[in-house]
Amino acid sequence: MRRATPERLFRGLAGPDATDEDFESFAKRRGPPVKALEGERLLSYYGVSTYTSVEALLRRRSDPFVAEIDPAQASAILVVKTLHDPQHYDVLGDRRDMLGCVIGTFPSQNDDLL
Repeated sequence: MRRATPERLFRGLAGPDATDEDFESFAKRRGPPVKALEGERLLSYYGVSTYTSVEALLRRRSDPFVAEIDPAQASAILVVKTLHDPQHYDVLGDRRDMLGCVIGTFPSQNDDLL
């Protein structure tokens, strides 16, 4: 059974504006994996981690800002459910397409969001 693509995803950012660097995969930063990866681990290595809630993102990461992403804004990206966290999804595709899906950014320490 195919899982529906979430309406919103959240990604940690280094600064208040989403940049190409914020959407780099491990593969882009580190090159090919040093050991053989298969299945969802391989997809996750080449994808960009996102979460379906701000709370889930902040449990795993401590980035100072958060991007809100609408995956429906681009048809050229692939959103895949990966890893054990039920709220973790990897996004695969061109970083420019991913940036085009960002509908807003905000500080991660906004108590109103948590």
